[in-house]
Amino acid sequence: MPLSPPTSAGAGSHHERACLDPEPLMAALTAARADAVWAGWEFVAEPPELARLCERAGMTVIGPGSDVIRLLGDQACAWQLAESVGVPVAPRHGEPEGHHSVGLHAA
Repeated sequence: MPLSPPTSAGAGSHHERACLDPEPLMAALTAARADAVWAGWEFVAEPPELARLCERAGMTVIGPGSDVIRLLGDQACAWQLAESVGVPVAPRHGEPEGHHSVGLHAA
């Protein structure tokens, strides 16, 4: 169930502000008796709040859960997670030269 029509409104528009506030979306989802939610991308999917509210309400979140969204939204945590599972990453600012050569080799 689309909650609003597509728009090309710019940053700071009423549409953008409405998408950033998960409370009206939750009210609409609850009124529609939704049992699952796909937030899509950008405004609604990037912050973890809507996913967290849906999880608390017992709705299935189609996509990553709020804990994953929160983790991947934090660049330092996402970087550490990637490194911990062996994903080659580019060197961070201030890293020793050894890390740089590993990143170049992986690229």
